[in-house]
Amino acid sequence: MMGDKEIIGGKGLTSDTGTHVPLICNWPKAVPQETVIDDLVDASDFLPTMLDISNIEHNDITDGRSFYSQISGKKGNPREWIYFYFDPNSPRLKRPVSEFVRERKWKLYSDDRMFNVLDDPDEKNIISCNENEETKEVYKKLKKILADIKN
Repeated sequence: MMGDKEIIGGKGLTSDTGTHVPLICNWPKAVPQETVIDDLVDASDFLPTMLDISNIEHNDITDGRSFYSQISGKKGNPREWIYFYFDPNSPRLKRPVSEFVRERKWKLYSDDRMFNVLDDPDEKNIISCNENEETKEVYKKLKKILADIKN
């Protein structure tokens, strides 16, 4: 239990319980205390962040984005989306390769399953891409990102 909410473990799953983890930055006098940021951060963002902190030029050498500005209390350049590829390369895991792109609210798998991960972090209710104008627009945008990544 976390407060009044039951958190079900999900290590090895592609749901938020397996891929969405807190990032805690402790740097007295550099990171303002009590700072809470809900930006998306990808593993590829750590190297450019460390290079920024070290004042080392890094343009065009990494795929990631520095989040140094955000943890310093500035706006920065947060991600709009992250891409995830999961290959459960284990004989005991009988799961297929999964890939998805997600924003803060929406997540689209390459097999067209779409979820509102803010309201449904356990991904129990697939959202139709034709449910309303918002879902149509989100689906179109996320589908294009998946297509661009493959090309």
